[in-house]
Amino acid sequence: MPRTELPSRDGANGRTPLNFAAVALIASALTLAAFPAAAAPSSPRANDAAVALAGSVSGTVTLSDGRPLDGGSVGVLDKSGQYLQHATVAADGSYRFNALAPGTYSLHFERGQREAEYADYVPVYWGGGYEKPSYFDLGSGQRRTGMNAVLGLGATVSGRVSLDASAVLGSSMTQLLSADGISAPNTVTSESDGSFTIRGVPPGRWTIEFRGSSADGEPYVPEYWGDRPYRSQARYLDLTAGAVLTKLNAQLSRGGSVSGRLSGPDGAPVANAEVHLQSAETPSTGVREQEATTGATTDESGRYTVRGIAPGNWRLFFYAPAGSGLRDEWWSDRPWGQYDAIRILPRASLTRKDATLTYESKSHPWGEVSRLQGVDRYATAVAVSASQFAPGAPVAYLASGTSFPDALAAAPVAAATGGPILLSPSDRLPPAVADELRRLQPKRIVILGGGGAIEPAVERALARLTTGSVTRIGGADRYETAAALSRTRFAPGVPVAYLTSGSKFPDALSAAPQAALGDAPILLAPGNDSLPAAVVAELKRLRPEVVHIIGGGVVGPRAHAQLDALVAGDTIVHSGPDRYATSAMLSDWFDYGVSVAYVANGTDFPDALAGGPVAGIGSGPVLLTERDRLPPKVAEALRQLRPDRIVILGGPGAVSAKVAARLRSLSG
Repeated sequence: MPRTELPSRDGANGRTPLNFAAVALIASALTLAAFPAAAAPSSPRANDAAVALAGSVSGTVTLSDGRPLDGGSVGVLDKSGQYLQHATVAADGSYRFNALAPGTYSLHFERGQREAEYADYVPVYWGGGYEKPSYFDLGSGQRRTGMNAVLGLGATVSGRVSLDASAVLGSSMTQLLSADGISAPNTVTSESDGSFTIRGVPPGRWTIEFRGSSADGEPYVPEYWGDRPYRSQARYLDLTAGAVLTKLNAQLSRGGSVSGRLSGPDGAPVANAEVHLQSAETPSTGVREQEATTGATTDESGRYTVRGIAPGNWRLFFYAPAGSGLRDEWWSDRPWGQYDAIRILPRASLTRKDATLTYESKSHPWGEVSRLQGVDRYATAVAVSASQFAPGAPVAYLASGTSFPDALAAAPVAAATGGPILLSPSDRLPPAVADELRRLQPKRIVILGGGGAIEPAVERALARLTTGSVTRIGGADRYETAAALSRTRFAPGVPVAYLTSGSKFPDALSAAPQAALGDAPILLAPGNDSLPAAVVAELKRLRPEVVHIIGGGVVGPRAHAQLDALVAGDTIVHSGPDRYATSAMLSDWFDYGVSVAYVANGTDFPDALAGGPVAGIGSGPVLLTERDRLPPKVAEALRQLRPDRIVILGGPGAVSAKVAARLRSLSG
């Protein structure tokens, strides 16, 4: 992933905005206390010395039509931007500051007590700028005169904010922003019907930001001038002195929503956690990292809902309550600083964005080892299914238990749709699988692959085990099948897609949980220097921002160039020296203290294939091992992860008792 600046609890830049009125009051008090001239002199000679050191500043302030700024205000600022003193402008436009110590200062000329009368004029700093102060030096005893200023006429814009679908507006806010995101110094008048007038806008290029919520408090998507949901996409108005623009209206849309539940390692709800959403960098649309933010707080049941989210790619993260001992976390169950972007569609609701927060301390117990196994690969897949899926499953997938290609890309689709992957020989349905389908009572069954992978006789048997449909997803080859699977689930504009070998299974099995967690498709490549036409077509349709290439030798230089032309953002290769090291590398995406890690045989595919959706739903990695030896890289990855549970997929014939004993010894 590209490196990003981590958000601070105190805001995007980690600073709390200053209350300038409070700062001015405090600074004035400090100034009076600090200057010798303000204190009672110890002797006439000391008083004379203090007076000699003090300087003064004076001048006149007028409006651009020549009138004096009678009743206006002038502030003295130090080099840090803090206000030190204020003076009221006299009827003839004059002002004066005495007893100023030697130093560097600026002046700010404001409307003061007659804000309403002077609302069409633009406050300025000394030197004439409205945005940044210009500074001058005041020497010991120096008297600077002629420090004059003119407040020019600004522009006026007006319009009305409303909500779509005839929703009743509850409240609204409107402001003008520069291209740098700086708010214009102006006077805003807002009415309960959403009407607004903004006066005293400095000449220049500005966009308008509109915000609003419904009468029941639901926030709507913020909008910028030109019907744009992000400031990076906004259109700008060229405003001149005295210009008056009317009917600058905006109708805000309801937007999408994200909801879920936060729990701790013991499953108890986590209340009062902060849930944050920030826009993810999206080169294809120009949206910048962190330019838009929103969020919510979890309730007593650990649940949250964030509404009024603009369509696009977002990153989701959670701040644990202070003092809880729990660790802050990114979606989805990722270490701090890493994230899987989520895609928000217009008005769509994303649910079950749950997270299990882990302990900050590494001292909690970990590493309980268990097995999910059966008498053969088909029964093992049944055991894996039974560990996760309850009766009434929305769907169940059936794949060949003797050939891996058709099901390699199925894990993220199965996890997203809430169904297991079960296995079968091509010509008959094993009794254990039929019994599991009777238990599951799936609303539909999907066969992965063509008639050569699962024959029509098996299809007919399946029809008797569901009240819904039995369909197939397949293509002329494994690459078309993976693309067809992707089309059933993923809409254009996905944040992430995965590309891995279609001729070797291990890397795809290791990548399955990450793809499932990130709700991202897996596509396959043949390992030569050209991408299959079906893969190219699907990438063109998906338009992913990032493609993760899992494993070495998946694409050659020319195929990589093809990818670069198809992907708006980055193509990132994740590859270790062997399949075991690659699976360990991919497990780095998970934080220590994860609830579960799965271990499967790396030389045969069935057990890990069935485990992919379960690992994705359970937010745990799949690590690969040799039958009789736990690779050192995998052992080290497990020590770093410190999972609460380690689940072996398959019996001793796949992962031996010796390896199981080694796994148990890791936490000792």
